[in-house]
Amino acid sequence: MRKYLPAIEYINKESTAMCAEIFEELDATLILLDAARLQFNPLQRQLADRFILACKGFGRDMLAAEGNRDALREILDLPTTDSVPDPSKD
Repeated sequence: MRKYLPAIEYINKESTAMCAEIFEELDATLILLDAARLQFNPLQRQLADRFILACKGFGRDMLAAEGNRDALREILDLPTTDSVPDPSKD
């Protein structure tokens, strides 16, 4: 189970398969980095946190570039389909 990067459920292109493999390896690295945080000084912990956040953003952006609708909605700050108001009910 992934902790930091999303699992890719539908692999329909070679680039999507590559992203899935990279996400798996990167997620394992981020888990190891998080486990080592207690050994770091405060500045190193802050840098590790920043790196983890940057990797999460990278994962989201890669999925968006692949055409993932959920990632695109998140980047564009759009509501999910379930929460879009129905204009005919006004």
